[in-house]
Amino acid sequence: MKILNAIFYWISQLAGGFCGALIVRFVTDQKQYGSIAGGATIVPPNQLWYQAAMVELILTAILAQTILTCAVDTSTVSIAPLAIGMTVALDIFAGATLSGASMNPARSFGPCLVASYFLQNGPGTKLTDPIWTSHFVFWLGPLLGGVLAAFIFKTLLTRGNNRICP
Repeated sequence: MKILNAIFYWISQLAGGFCGALIVRFVTDQKQYGSIAGGATIVPPNQLWYQAAMVELILTAILAQTILTCAVDTSTVSIAPLAIGMTVALDIFAGATLSGASMNPARSFGPCLVASYFLQNGPGTKLTDPIWTSHFVFWLGPLLGGVLAAFIFKTLLTRGNNRICP
């Protein structure tokens, strides 16, 4: 992927997360919206930031590995949607209470940004509030998880000349 395409892809992902969070805000009333903190992913009080980051890393690596092996490096992609969807569901079941199971920085950034604007004196109105103090976890974990999955894929699972270690 060319660098310019990657930049536009990232911007599109972040814009999509923001628009999705706006839709959530406008289809819920203030009480409902406040009870879910605007959909923002927050590290649970009983977790330390590095524990949540490790959970995010593992969940994202599993998801990215599934995508790479089912949809990228194969001639038949018939089960790819099912495998990817089931992986997302299992990741959420496994990690929701440990980290929020974000697996995507855009999924965390959009709701945090929108909640910061719409929640008056809520958890996202200041940079010192829980929404923002641990927000870096939802960038660090998924980005490192993606790197780990790509490394494993390129070194162990890729066939032919695309493999790093033949």
